[in-house]
This record gives sequence, structure tokens and C-alpha cells, in this order.
Amino acid sequence: MQIGLWSKYQRRVETPVIKGGKRILMSCGGGMAGSKWYEYASDIDMDGEYVDIIGFDGQSKLLGKQWIVKIIDVDFHGQVLDYEGKVTIEWYDVPKGTDVEFVHDERQDRGILSKPFVTKDLPKYYDNKKVLYISTHQYPFYPGTGSENEKGKFNNIFNIPLPAGTSSENYFDAYNHVLKKLDEFKPEFLIFSAGFDAHQDDPLAQFKLKSKDFYEITRRTLLATNKYNNRKVVSILEGGYDLNALAESADEHVKALQQNK
Repeated sequence: MQIGLWSKYQRRVETPVIKGGKRILMSCGGGMAGSKWYEYASDIDMDGEYVDIIGFDGQSKLLGKQWIVKIIDVDFHGQVLDYEGKVTIEWYDVPKGTDVEFVHDERQDRGILSKPFVTKDLPKYYDNKKVLYISTHQYPFYPGTGSENEKGKFNNIFNIPLPAGTSSENYFDAYNHVLKKLDEFKPEFLIFSAGFDAHQDDPLAQFKLKSKDFYEITRRTLLATNKYNNRKVVSILEGGYDLNALAESADEHVKALQQNK
């Protein structure tokens, strides 16, 4: 099988790396967040309540067993690349025992290759010190990312992972750390990723927030940032999979936005 590399990449004269591992097909059942994704592991432990995988970076990650659809034994073929001075390894997973040849011009037919994952394929804001990304979310959960160890190059990623069953009281205790971080960063612009699957009636997640809590989350966030951004705010609808809970929660969120004058 031939694997074509982008012509804009400059090949480093190194032998492609091959590692045996697992490709894990995950699914959360659909919805706006997407129904499936892949996890890649060099090792996997199925014992216990959660599945513990070891990534190629040596980091451990917990996966919910209920989201695992299929585990496939694969070989990972990697080519060391240098693009504009940034060295990385692009990995391709292929069926075990497949012979692979890297071709250094236009991409060739990938055949049965799945989409490659790239070790440098990080969020665009990962190394942008002008952007602060904050997330409160259930963990471990879809899509398996969001640990407190993911901090960004300039400590500009602030994850607050919370366990299933988190109550309103516990959530707001944690949210105080968000407000403190916002005050330190002094954002000139605010973007809400308005997800409402933390509602107690949501069929996918297991938080215990009530509809009115989303009003309070929005209100407190705006109060913490208005003095820095002159009320420049954008809100983008994200998750929420119980229609009644979604409608009520979105209404509370919009109500707080409208009162922010």
C-alpha cells in the first residue's frame, strides 16, 4: 500500500516508525456532537469500571465502556515530517501485516486507510497566548479529551473535569475557578459554547443542573467580563438532547444575554 505525503512537507531522512496498537471505534449514539470517533492506543486495559488506554504520548486516558463499539488491532506507520520548521510525525493506521510505502509527492490512493491522525493536530488556540479556552465538562466522557493536564503552550487551556452526578451546588463551586481565571485573563471578546447537555433530564450526560442554572452561569460570566470586553459576546448553540430541557435552558441563557445591557 502506498501512502502519499503532501508535497508541501519536507521529508526528513528517517525510517518510518511502526508501532502495533489498537484503533477503538467509539459512539455516543448521535446528536450534534457527532455519533462516532476513534481513539488510538498503544496499550489497553479492559478491567475495571472504565477502559484505561495508553496513548502514544504515554498519557493514560479513561473511556466509558458503554461508548466502545469495536476494538481493532492495527499497525501504525509514521513518517517524520518537517513543515516550515515544525517537526512532527504523521501516523496512519493500517491492518496488521500490511506493507506500506511512503511516496513523497501528491497523496496516493489511501485504499482502506482510515483518516490519519497527526500528532501536531492540536486546537488552533493551543499555542496562541491571546486565546483562553475554558471548559467545564463531565469526565471521563465523550470524546475522551479534556483532562486537567491539557493546559496549552501558554497555560491558555483551562479544563475543569467534573464527575457524573455533579449537582448544581458542586458545579457552581467549581465555576468560581472559571470566574477567577476570566478576571486574570481580562478577555476583550467572549464566545459561549452554549451546551445544555449538563441538564438533569439530558439522556446522554449525567450532570444534575436545572434549567435556571444556565441563567446563573451566563449572568455570572457576563458580570465577570463586561468590564473588559464592553459586552462583546457571541453565543453558539452546542449540545442538549432532551427537547424540553434544551428549550428551557436555552431560554434562560438568552434571557441573561438580553439583560446584559
